Amino acid sequence: MTALLAAVLLLQSEADVDAWLRGDDRAREKLLEAGPVAVRPLRKLRARSPEKIDALIGTIRRAKSPEELGKALDATRTFEAKDLPVADLPHILSEALATAVFLDPKLPDEAAVKTITVAENQRPVHAILDALCRDAGLDWCVTYGVVLISTPDRIWPAAPAPKPAPLAGDELEKAKRLVEALNAETLDERDTASAALEKLGGAALPLLEANAGREEREIASRCKALAAKLRTPPPRAVFGATGAERQGDAGAAVVDALKGKQITFKVRRLNVAHCLKLLMAQTSVGLELNGMDATPVTLSGENTPVWPMLAILVHAMGCDLAVVGGRVVVDKPEEIEKVIRK
Repeated sequence: MTALLAAVLLLQSEADVDAWLRGDDRAREKLLEAGPVAVRPLRKLRARSPEKIDALIGTIRRAKSPEELGKALDATRTFEAKDLPVADLPHILSEALATAVFLDPKLPDEAAVKTITVAENQRPVHAILDALCRDAGLDWCVTYGVVLISTPDRIWPAAPAPKPAPLAGDELEKAKRLVEALNAETLDERDTASAALEKLGGAALPLLEANAGREEREIASRCKALAAKLRTPPPRAVFGATGAERQGDAGAAVVDALKGKQITFKVRRLNVAHCLKLLMAQTSVGLELNGMDATPVTLSGENTPVWPMLAILVHAMGCDLAVVGGRVVVDKPEEIEKVIRK
């Protein structure tokens, strides 16, 4: 997505926020439908109506929260802290708020060294989290069944790229000829036509999808493959659904087992690959690591399921995970997508 398109989409989202603040309930529904994508523009315009916007962001945050976590976030507590280092937040908050809290293992250094001072008396836990994060320029979300604190740009996805207009006129006619060339006699001709169609990008999607059911096997298979390659995936933040969860039944048994396995796990400035091996060694599930760098990480969980710690570590490093043959496979997102599509 170009910077210009991103700016246009952000302005459209901000227009929805503005309309909602002026009393347009339909705009509110659009923001709720957009979900996490709406949070960035809501945060940007928060000064207009802090309480109202905080309430809507809270609704978006908790749309998929487990019931028990939702109750914990609504519980009323008193919390005071003076010059509390951001790095100490998970341990302090998990004890004080009786809620599992994690810090992004790859939080930028300039954010990790900040200190926080707050005094919240008999306030809901979610409001205390808001105050703490706002003081440090951070934000929080509910993901993998726990609370995760990081920078807003790592938590909340950007707006999706707009769908390009379908091909028309001479361009459409040229593309139709390229589709027919997918069934040419020579491999070079077929490959050349495929490459030319791919260069047309998303604008060629309607044509490719329309021809994916052709009787000519070569045309049908190439159109299907090109359409799959050109479809723009929905916007994702750094943290979100894992490949294993998107596998459905193929990964369900392993995911459920890791969600049910509770452990106490604490590491500080440890190579992330080594950290993952230690974490999974406390389970009966095998691990295959690919595409993982040697970044040192700090992670702490007290009587916490293995699953959120695994997912946080993997996604924080820009990787993803899937289940293959009962084992967890960690790799770059594009490689995991190949596994899921098999």
